Amino acid sequence: LGASCVAMLGSPRVADAARKLAGVTHYVDYQQADPLPELKAACPEGFDLVIDAVGRTDMADRILPTLKVGGLYAVYGIDDFKQSPVNIALAKGEIRVTYMGSYDESGTHQAICDFVRQGKLSAELWYNAAQAYPLSEINQAFTDIAARKSVKALIKLRP
Repeated sequence: LGASCVAMLGSPRVADAARKLAGVTHYVDYQQADPLPELKAACPEGFDLVIDAVGRTDMADRILPTLKVGGLYAVYGIDDFKQSPVNIALAKGEIRVTYMGSYDESGTHQAICDFVRQGKLSAELWYNAAQAYPLSEINQAFTDIAARKSVKALIKLRP
């Protein structure tokens, strides 16, 4: 993408993977009270791209002031699906905001698989390939996801 400053907001458990596998330069725990001071200190000139992997209400207004003019705020998290208003007056100038108007994982499945096969994207950011759940333990996989021990789970269909 050619971005020099890329921030991602999300769960602390994926911070290292986001830096290593997704080129994120600054990672912020979405649960902290106010990420703005940390983000402004990390990249005073503003971010080229901020990825919001959580999608909580009010997050956009807290993040827009950290974007460079022409920067991109990308929301793909769905915690507060379709409930995140954006006050664009908080931005430094012209910016781009992208949000999936609907959540259609099946619609992007093939593109994601292609990126993984081409080495453009690592699935390790979302799940540990070494920890595949046998189909007989699928309920444990759902329990671990609900407890946020895993972002996604890999289910092994055959023994």
